[in-house]
Amino acid sequence: MRPPTSQPTLRLSGILFKYGTKSAQVAFRTGDFKQQVIFIGGLTDGLLATEYLQPLSMALEAEKWSLVQPLLSSSYSGYGTSSLKQDALELDQLISYLINKEDSEGVVLLGHSTGCQDIVHYMRSNTACSKAVRAAILQVPLSSISLCNLWLLSMAMIKHLLVTGSTEPPFLKLQI
Repeated sequence: MRPPTSQPTLRLSGILFKYGTKSAQVAFRTGDFKQQVIFIGGLTDGLLATEYLQPLSMALEAEKWSLVQPLLSSSYSGYGTSSLKQDALELDQLISYLINKEDSEGVVLLGHSTGCQDIVHYMRSNTACSKAVRAAILQVPLSSISLCNLWLLSMAMIKHLLVTGSTEPPFLKLQI
């Protein structure tokens, strides 16, 4: 059956791979490059969660970056049955897989909506693989209060970069 014409058809070609031992621990990768952007969706999201993933994938490929969309225990109907801690463990497994099996040279985490919570929790967990994260992008965080706090944090990050001239991601030094 054809999808309704009012909704765009999202289509990506890539590789589906397992990154952990659980059946749900799979990820979809477009592009075959040594640097990856890992997209973590929001509530009940899974693969192709947003309309911008297709153009993002194309733009990343032009820059020689891969887009990775993992399924976590909290993906799809798993929301409410998992935890931030479990998602962080699974993100660590994914990054470990990319480093050890795919020879990754570093990853960028891209969180959409509540996927931002996963990123913040993961970066605060200070696991071994979290050091491979080159940057974190929090796109459409949770609420107006969260957005205000994010704006204040962003201003602090910018000030840090301007004052110190540092190229190291400042969010690793700031208490979130």
